[in-house]
Amino acid sequence: MKAYKTQTAVLAAMVTVALFSSIAIHGLVLPGDNTAAAAKKHPGIKLQPDSGSPGSSVTVTGTEFKAKSNVKITFDGKTIKTEDANKVTTDSNGSFTAHVNIPNDAKEGNHKIKASAGFFNSDTATFTVKKNSS
Repeated sequence: MKAYKTQTAVLAAMVTVALFSSIAIHGLVLPGDNTAAAAKKHPGIKLQPDSGSPGSSVTVTGTEFKAKSNVKITFDGKTIKTEDANKVTTDSNGSFTAHVNIPNDAKEGNHKIKASAGFFNSDTATFTVKKNSS
């Protein structure tokens, strides 16, 4: 009886190790689940232009965000509104385009523009504020 319990314990340990190894290698994904594909996506944003004076208009283009999500855009951590005051929402592919204005009181130097559509679904790009040429 003692040998049977030992064999059962060893077998249970082997199954547990095999199960956790499989999860670690393949991820916890059920057949037909799109979680693996979503996990490989890395949201990204581009700024056009990526420098300018305070008050400048900037186009923020995002890709690989969660589909059909509201996007919050910040400048150095403070929310900035789009030029047309509409909410920014990603399309069915997780892409968006927004037009924002750099705050009029932005100081010269590098600043962070961040687009966020939820937890682990954001990206940051640098915008350089240059001195007004007046």
